[in-house]
Amino acid sequence: MLSAGRGLGRRLVLLGTVLTAAALAGSAFARTGANSPIREGGTLRVNVTGTDFAPLDPAINYDTDGAQLLYATCAKLVNYPDRPAPAGSLLVPEVADAMPTVSRDGRTYTFRISHEYRFSNGAPVGAADFAYTIRRDLDPRMHSPAVQFLRDLAAFSANGAMLTLKLRQPAPDLLARLAMPLFCVVPSGTPIVARGIDTIPSAGPYYVASRDRGLSVTLKRNPYYSGPRPSHADEIDFRVFQNGPFSIHQIATGAADYDVHGVPPQLERRVALTYGVNGTRFFAHPAAETDSIVLNTSRPLFRNASVRRAVAYAVDREALLHALGFLPGKVTDQILPPAVPGFRRLKLYPLHGDVRTAKKLMGGRRGTAVLYISDNPVDATVSGVIITDLARIGIDVKVVEFRTEDYNRRIHRRAEPFDMALSGFTADYLDPYDFVNVQLSGHNITAAGQNLSHFDDPVFNRRMDAAALLSGNRRYAAYAKLDADLMREAVPIVPYANDYRVEFVSARLGCVVIAPGAGGLDYAAACLK
Repeated sequence: MLSAGRGLGRRLVLLGTVLTAAALAGSAFARTGANSPIREGGTLRVNVTGTDFAPLDPAINYDTDGAQLLYATCAKLVNYPDRPAPAGSLLVPEVADAMPTVSRDGRTYTFRISHEYRFSNGAPVGAADFAYTIRRDLDPRMHSPAVQFLRDLAAFSANGAMLTLKLRQPAPDLLARLAMPLFCVVPSGTPIVARGIDTIPSAGPYYVASRDRGLSVTLKRNPYYSGPRPSHADEIDFRVFQNGPFSIHQIATGAADYDVHGVPPQLERRVALTYGVNGTRFFAHPAAETDSIVLNTSRPLFRNASVRRAVAYAVDREALLHALGFLPGKVTDQILPPAVPGFRRLKLYPLHGDVRTAKKLMGGRRGTAVLYISDNPVDATVSGVIITDLARIGIDVKVVEFRTEDYNRRIHRRAEPFDMALSGFTADYLDPYDFVNVQLSGHNITAAGQNLSHFDDPVFNRRMDAAALLSGNRRYAAYAKLDADLMREAVPIVPYANDYRVEFVSARLGCVVIAPGAGGLDYAAACLK
């Protein structure tokens, strides 16, 4: 999932204090309140700064805010447990009795559906409901983003408690895809409505009891839920279109418990200094995200791999990281972030750059590079570092800024005349395919694809295709090698940071679990003190 530039909007330069990597290590996903008694019941109060939710129909909701909410309401074949990483990053069977039986050729997955799950209207969940969910996702009238994640599905069927999925070719990332909110089970016969339905009965710990668009969303406990997931609060109330600073004031005083959008940039430093980082109120944890400089390999300047490698040596990644502001994350020179399976720590380029090596790779060449950025102020700050670094090796950078909506549209045009662009790429699901193949395979140079560098190397295409068919440790080893070789040899993108996400909670909120499955605070696990 690509965001325009960084597109995160929560950056502030840190003055007068230093938060080291050691201060964050080991507590990237934090849990508090373990020694306090868990209070059952009560109402959690959640703010949503500046926006409303997209439609809450799982077939069409495809954003991080909705995914976090749907994690509390959804039941899926497989899911991530309500636990911090690393345990919370490991897939487990949910409505499926066990992990599926997979045919020898890797093309047929058979799930036995548990008889213990019920929707919030009391109806039992069966294999037929999962088959209907897939059919509904694939129906052209739904315009569901799920279609792109089911392109290899050849057939599916339900027979009693058994659900069978047949693929056109082996796809070892299938289970990770099926854990996406797009595949939350819905009751058979749920209407097919292009704009979605907000209050579909759900089979997870909670259900969407009501929604008043532009005002509020209310989740209530599923009275028929008997699965292992927690559901401590009776109700979770969301108030949308809240003011950022006032929302933080409410959380600080206990009038609200959490804001989906974290802390406004102008208040991050104050909140961190007041409450500490990764203590009991304010948390910083790594997202499955990589910030990169995209190098357009279809343009004359960057068709040459040596020039692309020169850029990778020239940039000062530490300076780029500091340009992002307060709690920016960690420096990287790799495609895969640490949260994604297949990640192996590499040290490919000097942290502060190596101008001498970069000049050698340039071989006396000079050129002008057009850098596209969005109107996010962070992009302008980052571009300043790039201009300075590349000027040292003979590349003159010309910046062209667009409104975010125009930026997203333009960088996907194949003939758009940019040489560089800023990209923040976030995982749709936790598998290396979603970072490596999606961003860099020649098959994805399309209007809807995410290969913004237009990188199309036959050797690397074959290697990416081969890695996609592997399973287990062989898969992860192949992607780790691809990560290293792409960044050493081809350099179609120049990664420089893995971003942090921040969370701030009220003093009355306990059982704080930052779960990978939720992408942030786990509403189902949260409780009141």
